[in-house]
Amino acid sequence: MDPRSEVWVHFTRYSTEGGDKRANCSYCHHTYEEKPSINGTTSVKNHLNICIKNPYNNETRETQVKLQTQSTLHGKVGSVVNQMDARKACAYMIIVDDQPFSFVEKQGFRNFVSVVCPSFQIPSRTTVTRDCYDLYLEEKAKLKSFFETFF
Repeated sequence: MDPRSEVWVHFTRYSTEGGDKRANCSYCHHTYEEKPSINGTTSVKNHLNICIKNPYNNETRETQVKLQTQSTLHGKVGSVVNQMDARKACAYMIIVDDQPFSFVEKQGFRNFVSVVCPSFQIPSRTTVTRDCYDLYLEEKAKLKSFFETFF
């Protein structure tokens, strides 16, 4: 990994007994494998941005994550964005608006989400497909329960 990267200020690098190089987060002590040819600094940079115990990003994350609008899927006002709830809402949108799963990979959608909610990690079309199927299974279970109750 590139020792010139600013992320190494927040990580401790060490070697295991087997000779594997590892990096340890200074805040939450999560460890990452250090193989420059495979992962570079991307995984540790991504961790640094989402690390709950990182004192340098808590303030920014909290201001980015709070929404002042009403969530149409759950009816909560001023709630904190939950990645799973946001993914479920995205799947709901894909189903209701009859959009292709690849809609989440289009430039316009990505730009819109980055402006409206920069903390939302846009899922891949494969993940959206799975989320839509999970939503279908949830609704199917609700209907089955409903019909068992009344019939």
